[in-house]
Amino acid sequence: MSRQFRNHQAGRPGWCSVTIFAMAVMVGLTACSGDQTNAAPAGRAAASTASCPDTPLATLIARDISGTQNSPDLTDRALTVVEAEIQQAVACAAKTSHGHVGLWLFATNTAQTATVLSRDITVDGATEIARQRKAARDGIAASLMAEVRRAYDQALADLPATASDVLSQFPLAVEQTKQLEQRTGEAWTLNFVVLTDGLASRPAELGDGALTTTAARQLATSLDPPWDTDHKAWSVSVVGVGRIAGDQQPPTEAIEALKAFYTTWLTDCAERLAVVTDYPGAGSGTAQDSAPAEQAAAATEHGRTQARRPTGQTSSSASAPTSKPPAPSPGRGVAVTGMRAVNR
Repeated sequence: MSRQFRNHQAGRPGWCSVTIFAMAVMVGLTACSGDQTNAAPAGRAAASTASCPDTPLATLIARDISGTQNSPDLTDRALTVVEAEIQQAVACAAKTSHGHVGLWLFATNTAQTATVLSRDITVDGATEIARQRKAARDGIAASLMAEVRRAYDQALADLPATASDVLSQFPLAVEQTKQLEQRTGEAWTLNFVVLTDGLASRPAELGDGALTTTAARQLATSLDPPWDTDHKAWSVSVVGVGRIAGDQQPPTEAIEALKAFYTTWLTDCAERLAVVTDYPGAGSGTAQDSAPAEQAAAATEHGRTQARRPTGQTSSSASAPTSKPPAPSPGRGVAVTGMRAVNR
C-alpha cells in the first residue's frame, strides 16, 4: 500500500484533499508552507483537467441531513454542487484513466451514515483527449448523477434527522481513501466536499448561536486536527456554513463564528481551503463570502494567540482535546431561533 495520499504541489507528500465550497472567492491557505493557492470552485460551469492531480482522484462528498438542513431548497442546492463535483471527477478520471466518486449522508455519528453513491470510474483510451471524448460520449457523469437521484430519497429515509456530527466526517473521508489505496495498491488524491450548515451536536459550542468569532477560534485551537498535519490536504471545501432551512437565517455574527471555527481547525491540514456560506451555481451568494488568504491566515494566528492566553472563561472542549472528534449526544439537534441556536 502506498504510505500517503499525494500532495501535488511542489511534489511534497500529503494526505488528502478536502473541499469546503464557497460561492465567491475561495480561501487559499497553506499553513505548512509559503505557497498560497486557490481551491477550485464548486459548481464549475464546465469540468476541466487543468486542476486535476497526476494521481487518481477520489472525490468524496458528505452531506448533512440534520433538521436544519432538511428542506427541498437546500437539497437542490446541495445536488447542484454534487453534480458539478461528479463532472469534475469524471474529467480527472479521464486524465489518469481511472478515479472514484462517493457520496454519503450523515447524521449523529459515523455509524449513522447512508451511502448514496460509491463508484470506481474507468475511462479507456490511448490518450487523454481520447478518454475525455469517450467519457462524454458514454455519458458517464450523467449516468452517475442519475444514480444519485435514484438513491438519494431512500438513503435519506434510512437516517434520523435529529442531529449532526460534522467533525467526524473528516477522519472518515481519510479512512475511506486509505481503504481505496489498500484495494488498488496505488496513491490517491482525496477531494473532500462537506455540505453542511456547520452547526453540530458536539462540541456543544457549535450548536450555540451565541458563539463569537474569537471564542470559535479558541475552540478550534483547543481541538486536535482531524488528521496528522505532517500530511497536508490537497484541497478542502466546506459549503453552506450558516445556511439553514427556512426563511429565518442565523445572524451574520453567528455565521462568521462558524466559518472562523472551521477555517482555524482545518488551516494546518490543507494546501487549499475554502469555508463558505452559499452554494456555488445554485443562484445564491454574497459578494464577500470568503476572506483573502492573508486575512484568513492572520485571523487564524490571532485565534491561536488568544487561545494561549489565560481567560476567565473556559471551553467545555478545551480541557479535553482529542485526536478523534467527540462522540455526539444521541437524539440532539440544533434549531436556530432569533439570535441563538436552541438544542432540541
